Amino acid sequence: MEKNEIQPFRFGVVKETEKDLVIEINQDDYERDLASGIPEDELLKPGKHKFHRVPPERRATKEDLHPSNTKVEFQMKLDLDILRHFQARTENEKIESLQLLLNEKLRVAMEDELKLEEVENRLLNDKKFIAALAEEVKKAA
Repeated sequence: MEKNEIQPFRFGVVKETEKDLVIEINQDDYERDLASGIPEDELLKPGKHKFHRVPPERRATKEDLHPSNTKVEFQMKLDLDILRHFQARTENEKIESLQLLLNEKLRVAMEDELKLEEVENRLLNDKKFIAALAEEVKKAA
């Protein structure tokens, strides 16, 4: 780090235990961070702030935070025939839940779409393919 470079988010540690950490933000550091362009809603206000430490066994791993392992709740409307179809498949195939089945089907569709995009991009950037395609178009015209 350069000698005059600003270090954002400066604070002092007031108290540190196995379970908690208390830090203090002073007014000067807060104003310096604001002046450096950090949005106010991303800064802790001046004063003391207590944080609880999470035991190591409860800390999320990178794998836990991977999008495929993160569940998001949202509401949507399905056509009745589609819902009935997948509900029947869930029952007939003894699948644990409709959510698992829909997630599986949507993941397959997403992965197929990504593979297709990859192939499209490779073909569009392949000069030999483009030249051969142009020749075929000329012949057909």
